[in-house]
Amino acid sequence: MIFVAVDEFEFILRKSVDETQCDAVAIGLFEENLQRNELESANALSEEKLSKLVEKKEFAAKEGEVLTFYTSGKQQKFFAIGLGKESAFSTENARKLGAIVSKAARKAKVKKLAFSMLDLKLNLISFEDFTRSFCEGALLSQYKYSKYKAQKPEEEDAKLSQIALIFESPEKIERSAFKGKILAQMQNAARDLDNSPGNDLTPIKFSEIANELSKKYNLNMTVFEKAEIERMGMNGLIAVNKGSDLPPKLLVLRYFGKDISPASTALALVGKGVTFDAGGISLKPSDGMERMKGDKAGAVAVLMALCAASALKLKINVIGVLPITENMPDGKATRPGDIVTMYNKKTVEIQNTDAEGRLILADALAYTQTLKPSAIIDIATLTGACSVALGAEAIAIMANNSELVQTFREAGLDSFERVWELPMWKEYDDYIKSDVADMKNIGRKGQAGTIAGAVFLRHFVGDFPWVHLDIASVDWSDDDRYYKTKGSDGAGVRLLTYFLEKMESKQ
Repeated sequence: MIFVAVDEFEFILRKSVDETQCDAVAIGLFEENLQRNELESANALSEEKLSKLVEKKEFAAKEGEVLTFYTSGKQQKFFAIGLGKESAFSTENARKLGAIVSKAARKAKVKKLAFSMLDLKLNLISFEDFTRSFCEGALLSQYKYSKYKAQKPEEEDAKLSQIALIFESPEKIERSAFKGKILAQMQNAARDLDNSPGNDLTPIKFSEIANELSKKYNLNMTVFEKAEIERMGMNGLIAVNKGSDLPPKLLVLRYFGKDISPASTALALVGKGVTFDAGGISLKPSDGMERMKGDKAGAVAVLMALCAASALKLKINVIGVLPITENMPDGKATRPGDIVTMYNKKTVEIQNTDAEGRLILADALAYTQTLKPSAIIDIATLTGACSVALGAEAIAIMANNSELVQTFREAGLDSFERVWELPMWKEYDDYIKSDVADMKNIGRKGQAGTIAGAVFLRHFVGDFPWVHLDIASVDWSDDDRYYKTKGSDGAGVRLLTYFLEKMESKQ
């Protein structure tokens, strides 16, 4: 149902090109390689040909530069890939390299490629980190959402199915290649779910898919239906759902990677799952509304991060709490000015029904407290203001715990899903004060919208260590760029998984 064409792709590890059958060989060269006349490559024939091309200044090894050539007698096709300056090469460059290599192979209709790491010299990063990032970029760059195309794109016939990584000690990078593949698979699966239209991926269908994945990845899953959600007093989630003909769901998933004793604690991940957001009575503008099928990205990121944790067998306990609903206009829909009593008994004046994400998250966060987690992380496409503040280059992070923020900074640099902290000074509480209730669900017009959303959520986490991630600025791309693809990008999956790995290491 998901993982479209992803499981067909494989990485194999070999000590030499001779050990694998391939249609082409790729090598990476730094600019310094040319300056020092270091042109070692997969074999002497390719080195001879490459040297001549360099002499003719047909290749300078600039980052992203691709030179395609054959050995003498056209015995073997080669790709020389420019790596830019050795002194600036990072894991993100390795991720881009994976995308460049795999796209070049696909364009040339190469199905089996060997990438030689034998002569690659790395000074700033380890070969383990290089391998993981390379595999992520290679696999992520192959993603295309074509589920609903009657005639598949021509490039479907040219899918790259295998990359052989040639390394002198394959066993040293085996785990890294596996991690890279798992992370890319999970993000590609998230892309599938995020790109799925609202008439397909409804709250009911979301629950079915989550159940399917729970069985596959050994997760424990509980589903709360509408009647129980009402009895629990989750009136924020119910208020958002009122305009929809489809019932809401509250999904609670558990991954036990460490132990399952009653005294054990778990880290909680809470994700916003609005399968389609029309804005309710505060109707969104029609321009761009089709993108609101992606307003479930937070819940999807949590779901796939849990699957990744299981696939990687991380020794950590994790709970996922996912409130799922549509936000639609209807005669029964919640009206601006309505007041609801939330799960934790605080009252909220709903001044704008399009500020719905914080309502369903607030109930979910308050409920999550009852599970006694070690910390609570929520992730959501929460505010359009986030794009105004940070553009498409960073995820907004706000928290009550500096240690968790630092761990996310590190995870963000590793995954290149970078985070940037915004303040939550107590003065911002004035922005959400209501004259008729404990608080209102929007802040001041045109002022600190992303912060106001986080400040609202802070009232529902109690004293638990907590982090809020607003991914609204990064989850949609208008074009293909390296390993990013047009449409919803599955943001947050790798960030959360890298974070869980770091938290595992601290236990």
